[in-house]
Amino acid sequence: MSLRSSTLATAAMTAATIGCTLLAPSVASAAPTQEAATGTAGQLQMWDGSQHYSSGQFVITNPTAGASDWELTFSVPNGSFENHSDWNVDAKVDGDRVTLTPKNGALAAGMSEYVSFGIAGDGSSALTVQGCDLGGAAVGGCSAAEDQGQAPTTPGDVHVTDVAHDRVTVNWTPSTDDGPGILYTVTLLRDGDVIREYPVPGAHRTSQVVDRLDPDHDYEVVVTARDSDDNVSAAEAVSFTTAADPSVAGPATPADVHVNTEQSDRVIVNWNSPVTPELLGHQVLLFQDGELIRAHVIANPRQASVIVDRLTAGTDYEVAILAYDRSGHETTSDRVAFTTAR
Repeated sequence: MSLRSSTLATAAMTAATIGCTLLAPSVASAAPTQEAATGTAGQLQMWDGSQHYSSGQFVITNPTAGASDWELTFSVPNGSFENHSDWNVDAKVDGDRVTLTPKNGALAAGMSEYVSFGIAGDGSSALTVQGCDLGGAAVGGCSAAEDQGQAPTTPGDVHVTDVAHDRVTVNWTPSTDDGPGILYTVTLLRDGDVIREYPVPGAHRTSQVVDRLDPDHDYEVVVTARDSDDNVSAAEAVSFTTAADPSVAGPATPADVHVNTEQSDRVIVNWNSPVTPELLGHQVLLFQDGELIRAHVIANPRQASVIVDRLTAGTDYEVAILAYDRSGHETTSDRVAFTTAR
């Protein structure tokens, strides 16, 4: 379990912007520092961030009367570590384990070293610092390596139901962990960018409504589990497409277009188009050599047949049926080719 204290450290920094959400700066809860065997003490401060980017700093302090050397190791399980203090601190990265050492040798008595850093992620998991070890001592605000425990198992069978034009329900099977207190986060992405995060209250909940979506658009949702030690599971993702907005869907596309070509100067065109209260009528579109040459307006929405005349014998034409409704929406059938009799 991470150590906590009642003291809040304050920091000013520029908030990171993801999509249209402004992330305000805040500092992670501070915990009492423990002096390392070398005489130094450490404190981790994390700023608010996102699953794409987070940042923070370590404060290494020498409270002793003499100079003291130091080495800090920790894990970044879900992202790439960036050393923003490379002018005074070296960072060695081995997998997800990071080791920091000073470039200028031992830390003078009563002095502090401030080590700023960033963590870049892919948007699928929370970005955290875990398992801190400062010369055999714990670091305030960071879980000790021996207390870290195991991350929860990955949420399973992530899928969406109740797909509407503006919302879906995300479902999953529960994760397991070596301790109590699992909480889930559902992250909504569009074109690879994080749109919103939904913290799911309650360890036993395995579904979440994701709303405020656009009709007929592609999205992805990612589900992760976090335990009380801030261990985060691997992510399980699923893609989906919202339904069309029923208020702007337009009339059904006319189907089964058929042309009777028994005569040389005229044809009979038939089609099938469901009649609804919104349907106003149809247009019969006549094409020759790929160009529209005539449109017959049929104002009766129940009429599904018309005679097209003034045609030339033995000539190739195409016909299509356009349906239109009271809201100005239109749908058009595929073109059907025919040749008049000779």
